[in-house]
Amino acid sequence: MSAVVNGLAKSAKYKAIQEHLSDFLLRRWNKQFGIAVSGGVDSMALASLCSSSQIGSQFTGFIVDHGLRPDSSDEAAKVAEELERLRIRARILKLGWAAHGDPKTLTNFETVARTLRYQALGKACYQERIPSMLVAHHADDQAETVAVRILSGYTGAGLRGIKDEVRFPNCEGVYGVDGSGWRDDTEPQRLSTEKGDLRIMRPLLTFSKDQLIGICRANGVRWFEDSTNTDKSLTMRNTVRSLLKSDLLPTAIGTPRLLKCSLAMRKREEIIEEAVQKVFDRTPMTLDLSIGHLTFSIDSQGASHFLPNDTHQSDIKAHFVRRVLRNVSPQTEISLQTLDQATDLMLGDLTERTGGTQETQIASVSIRRDNSIDEGSRRFSIRRQNPSSLQWNTTVPFSFQAGLESSPDSPGWSEWLLWDGRYWIRVFRDKVSADESIDVSFLTPERLAIARKGFSLRHLTELRRLFRHASRHGAEWTIPVLTLRRADTVLVAALPTLGWQHPKLTDETAAMGSFTCEISYKEVAFEETETHQIVSDVNQLTS
Repeated sequence: MSAVVNGLAKSAKYKAIQEHLSDFLLRRWNKQFGIAVSGGVDSMALASLCSSSQIGSQFTGFIVDHGLRPDSSDEAAKVAEELERLRIRARILKLGWAAHGDPKTLTNFETVARTLRYQALGKACYQERIPSMLVAHHADDQAETVAVRILSGYTGAGLRGIKDEVRFPNCEGVYGVDGSGWRDDTEPQRLSTEKGDLRIMRPLLTFSKDQLIGICRANGVRWFEDSTNTDKSLTMRNTVRSLLKSDLLPTAIGTPRLLKCSLAMRKREEIIEEAVQKVFDRTPMTLDLSIGHLTFSIDSQGASHFLPNDTHQSDIKAHFVRRVLRNVSPQTEISLQTLDQATDLMLGDLTERTGGTQETQIASVSIRRDNSIDEGSRRFSIRRQNPSSLQWNTTVPFSFQAGLESSPDSPGWSEWLLWDGRYWIRVFRDKVSADESIDVSFLTPERLAIARKGFSLRHLTELRRLFRHASRHGAEWTIPVLTLRRADTVLVAALPTLGWQHPKLTDETAAMGSFTCEISYKEVAFEETETHQIVSDVNQLTS
């Protein structure tokens, strides 16, 4: 067997794998890549291929030390040594379990470990400005994934299996990893949208594990096996892996058929995404970042892409609606199965005459349709749905742990906070008292009343102008308010999306110290074009 595998690695197929990887990397705009290296044969083969590539890219191998076994640090060091031998810079990331207690007692150990692992890898990539992390999933992994999903009751798109490019999972709210960290801050008076290009890429999904073993053996690359991967009693995936390697399964559900199923579903998804992109690009949209309010219109020309004779019509409609809603919704996941009512409202019969305004709520957003503009054309407005009473009364404190030195009176920035899944916010204080806290919450009538106290006529006039802009679109109780609390003092510090800040906090010599806030809107699905407009200058808001 060894001779056969070695022969494979030295054959034209080995060259084909190397060329495939090089082509994959050259199609990316960046030259910096991370490699997730477990030390197993898959990731070591990927590291070997990267080392042999002659395309001018730079690679950093990230080794996650879970710290759960006495020899885990030694093993991580050995993997790092092997990477250095391959001329790949190595960095060991040791996971911290303190916030979760003893990992041996966790009932959700696998979930916690996965979250810690991806967050450590994502943060490391952001720190080093590496936009792409390569992962060594291969064809055998793809077949296992499809088989496990079939056994778990998945149908349709779920059977496409592993995607070759995705965002970092389990990193919601992690600045620099979760669709953020790359924004235009050259004009601080303008709200900007976050951009995050950090991606996980899987360039080896079309190649088998045996081929990767052959690469390691041919190049004399060491690897370190995890015995738990072969224990059939531990997980369903291990059981499926064992069955796929045996001759016990019928041909109809063997690896080749599973891979064929995955490929068919991927091609179907590509057709749908291409159609959605076409209609999205020609749909006029305006997004007001200050209140998270989106307006757009659908006309007969735009809707022609949803013709009944399209075999994927219902899927294209649902995907289009979801893409639109994601620009406003605080939810990270929006199920296509929940969008029937919204799809009917937005993409129903354009010739149907329905007077007045119709409205529906889904995914924590409110969708309004105005039928009165033109025959055959519909205008829509989408905003964040009014929060529940529980959400209204929830405050989220800013953490200064990463931003301050040892002294509690030192100035510093708080950590970035993703509020309501829509706005990234951080605050700066030149004086941080031990009895002081700053939090963010939804604006409420009570908090607005506090903000109005003791103001001059000029300040009240400005506050009213800004508030009218939000209330005109029904979004006044969906925007964030920052509150400073110290001893018996409660001060509404800022309405950051409207560019308003309490006058007492604008003077560095003031008794309460100066206060600065940075805020940006989450990543959205479009750039500014003639068709798509983003309103971002809070100084140009009108009532």
